[in-house]
Amino acid sequence: MKTLKKFFGLFVMAAFVLVSCDKENEPTPDPAPTPDDEEEVVVFPDIMPAVDAPGAGNITIAIYVPENTCNGVILTGSFDGYNPGAKEYPFTKLEGEDRWYTITVPYASDFAAKAIALTAEGKADWGTQWGMNIPEDEIENVVILSGEAVLTEENGGEQKLTAVPDGTVVFVGIKEWKSAPCVERNKAGEATFTLTAVAPLPEGALVGIVGNLSADLNWNITAPVVMSQNGNTYTATVSVGEACEYKYFVSLDGTTWDWNIGEDGGNRQMPLDLKPVDTVEAWVGLPVEEEAQ
Repeated sequence: MKTLKKFFGLFVMAAFVLVSCDKENEPTPDPAPTPDDEEEVVVFPDIMPAVDAPGAGNITIAIYVPENTCNGVILTGSFDGYNPGAKEYPFTKLEGEDRWYTITVPYASDFAAKAIALTAEGKADWGTQWGMNIPEDEIENVVILSGEAVLTEENGGEQKLTAVPDGTVVFVGIKEWKSAPCVERNKAGEATFTLTAVAPLPEGALVGIVGNLSADLNWNITAPVVMSQNGNTYTATVSVGEACEYKYFVSLDGTTWDWNIGEDGGNRQMPLDLKPVDTVEAWVGLPVEEEAQ
C-alpha cells in the first residue's frame, strides 16, 4: 500500500512538471491593441443601395446624409438659378433606408448642383449646404462613392457636383453639413456685432458684414453692413431676421467688395442673444504689397 501511494505521488509530481513545461512552451498571446491598431471608423457605406438608372435625358443623384438631417434635403444649382430658398427640387427618402435620399433631374451638359439640408424651421440657404472639403481634414465632407461625376471646389472648399453623364446614377456621401441644420437658431431682432481684427488692415480699408441678415441684405456682397472702426475693433448694429449666418469681408479702397477678400473659413452663425463677439486672426485675398507690416 505504501508503495502504491509513493507511486501515485510520483505520478502527480510528474504530471505537474509536464503541465508546467507545456505552459512555458505556449505561445505568448498578442498584446492588447493600442489606439493606433484600432480599426478606422467607417463613415460611408461600402455597398450602394439599389437605384434604377433614370434613362436618357435625366440624371439621378443619391446622397448618404449625416445623422443630424432632421427635415429633408433639397437640390439647387444651374437648373434653378442657384435659388435654394425656392425649394423646387426636394430629395425623396429612399424606401427602406435611413440615410439615403434620391432625386432625378433633367440632364444638362453644364449641370452643377449642391445639396442643402432644410433647417428645423423648414428653411434652405447656403449655410446648411453639404460641408466644405478642407485639405487638413482626415475625411472629406463630400465624397463621390460611386458613379462618374466630378466635385469642383469654390469659395475656399465648398463643393459643387458637375460632369454627371446623361442617363446615369451618381452616389454621393455627405459626412457633415456646412453648419448643423437642426440646432436652435436666433430670433429676429437688433444685432450688435463686435469684431477684433488681430491681423491689421491697410489704411483706408473697411470691414463689412455679409449674410442672410434680411431680405435686402441677403448675401449681397455689393452692399454689406459697413462696420465702424476704433483701432483694431470694429462694431455695427443692424436689424436681422431669424436663423442668420454671416461672414466678414474687406474693401481695400473703401468702395469695392469681393467674395475673395475677407476672412477665411465657413460662415458664422448668429448667437441666440444677437450679440456676436468675433475675432479674425488673418485675412485672405490681400495683395502682398497691400498687407500691413
